[in-house]
Amino acid sequence: MNNDLISLATTIVNIFSKRPHKNTTQKGNQVLFILLSDLPGYSKMNNNHKQAIQKKIELFTDNHKGEFRYINTWGDSFIILSNTIKQLIDVAFKLEYDFAEYKMRIALHCGAVYYQESGGDITQLYGKDLDKTARIEPIVIPKSIWCSHRVLDYISNDDIGSNYQTFFLGDLPLAKNYGREKLYLIKKREDCDFFDFERYKEKIENVA
Repeated sequence: MNNDLISLATTIVNIFSKRPHKNTTQKGNQVLFILLSDLPGYSKMNNNHKQAIQKKIELFTDNHKGEFRYINTWGDSFIILSNTIKQLIDVAFKLEYDFAEYKMRIALHCGAVYYQESGGDITQLYGKDLDKTARIEPIVIPKSIWCSHRVLDYISNDDIGSNYQTFFLGDLPLAKNYGREKLYLIKKREDCDFFDFERYKEKIENVA
């Protein structure tokens, strides 16, 4: 695995792994749907290109403030937490469309998110499921949305399942030796008529 692919995930995990100081109040945890994304090759772009991307990221964030349990960015990375799988998948495809020219990688997972709040705003996040999402994201094929088996269960049990098709990618090793996970590609059904999944799978042989 190329170190450039996991550097952002490592940074995010380090942020997530911080525990509250003893003089602060931990608000507990909540099962949430988690989205992490980044833009391949961002670190090698020139400053003008990075500034243009940052403006686009800021505009997207400003346009969606207040819609989610949490939304924030680090560099070229989005983290979004939602109470519903429908909302998370909708925004995942919105990101994929808005940032299509940059071939965004998007990872979806769900689980217990531990957080600390101040004045009604989340100020700190951590938890194993956040860590796992940050280990899925670097192995996602660019311009793709991947999800864990846990997310697949929610899609299958929700009426949104009729709008999407999932493809089993395998029980794949996660970044930084974080174990393995059954992962799935998510696509809109309308985009699947001419989709060559066997050819797509060839792209992930180097992470299997």
